[in-house]
Amino acid sequence: MEENVSNDPVVAIVGVTGAVGAEFIATMDKRGFRVGKLKALASARSAGKTARMWSSRN
Repeated sequence: MEENVSNDPVVAIVGVTGAVGAEFIATMDKRGFRVGKLKALASARSAGKTARMWSSRN
């Protein structure tokens, strides 16, 4: 059985709901950075908060 394998990287963003995390996501979006899988990490204080992710072109 052959799986669909992507060459796009797996990316983890620590502090995704904070200012630096938001800037990191915006920069990746502006540069068209392709992501195979995204792991968004935040502290317990951020539970329930949302983060804007990039456009659907990826």
